Amino acid sequence: MTAEKGQETPMEKYIRFKDDISLWYKEMREYGLTQTEQKILEPYFKSSYGVPPSQEQLMKMLMDENICNFTLAEANAARKVVGKKQMSKIPELKEKVLKQAKSSCLGKYVWTCGIGPQMGYSFSIIHALAYSFIGFQTMFIATKWNPIYWNTACLIVNSGGLEEESDFEEDEDGFIIQKKEKATDYGKIAKAIGDIMSRGIQVSLVDINKSSYSFKPDAENNEILFGMKALSNINGSTIDEIIKHRPYAGIADFMARCPLNKSAMFSLIKAGAFDKLEKDWGKELHTDARKVVMIYYISKVCEAKKKITLQNFNGLIQHDLIPPSLELQKQVYLFTKHLKANKKVGKYFVFDNVCEEFYNKHFDLEQLEVINGLTCILQTRWDKIYQNEMDIVRD
Repeated sequence: MTAEKGQETPMEKYIRFKDDISLWYKEMREYGLTQTEQKILEPYFKSSYGVPPSQEQLMKMLMDENICNFTLAEANAARKVVGKKQMSKIPELKEKVLKQAKSSCLGKYVWTCGIGPQMGYSFSIIHALAYSFIGFQTMFIATKWNPIYWNTACLIVNSGGLEEESDFEEDEDGFIIQKKEKATDYGKIAKAIGDIMSRGIQVSLVDINKSSYSFKPDAENNEILFGMKALSNINGSTIDEIIKHRPYAGIADFMARCPLNKSAMFSLIKAGAFDKLEKDWGKELHTDARKVVMIYYISKVCEAKKKITLQNFNGLIQHDLIPPSLELQKQVYLFTKHLKANKKVGKYFVFDNVCEEFYNKHFDLEQLEVINGLTCILQTRWDKIYQNEMDIVRD
């Protein structure tokens, strides 16, 4: 990275020096380096045209007895400070480099042009080599294979890397350790799917017999299979169990051989995981297969009600399950809810014109009172009327 915003980047400098290596020697002269010092720096700078990008180059130049004469341990510590961006330790490292350098000009040049650009980002050579192989592989896949593979890879990366196994990372001491399983970022997934579908690429629903942890290319159907790790309530161990017992003949077979908790099953059913297995169910009942699968699952795992009480009345009304013979009782029930919520005044219910019209149509006017010009009924009187009607409902 550049030391200050707007300055020449290391890449721009690399291109400029590669086109004309004499510019690098000119730069060293401008820093006041002698010809001998320039020769000392050549093994660490010249192979990359005056811009050393690797951690190995950094360590070797610091360890050179004619530059800073760092020990291996000191050079490795310097690599960590730079590579890990330990900004609080930078001033101490700079002071050490300038102090141990064989000349002030040499120390200033090594710090500014050798170490400084690596402060933002630098690889070890073996790391860069491995990434180079990956770079060539991905170029080949992107340009030579069925595009569904490359687009699947893009979707996996852009959705937050839903890998089959946890990633690895380097700890403070440079050892490779295993990361914990990543939490699923549903916002990232949604955005990544939107991006991929906007390019005309089809992303299918989950398929219980085909889907894997992450998104998976389905070249046969030219689509991307949705990954099970992207579902809520589905973790890695659940996916392992699903894959272990494949293939499944249907939802009943799945429940028998791979029993899961209700939350996981609800997620799988709603995600369409059994749509293809039970597509004939939907045809037979002239409805969506997913609804039929959900009804079947619920019927198997939830106990049927053994009795219905008045507590269920509101739910039955909402689902339009009240028979026509109870229409008046349904109206009385709703009328009572309205009175209790809006018409209570002391020990009375006070009617407006709509309430009065409903009451007059169905009940005894002798029960009403007029107070200060307002039509009222005692709450206790109305409750007796209400309970009589609800006795019919209870039966």
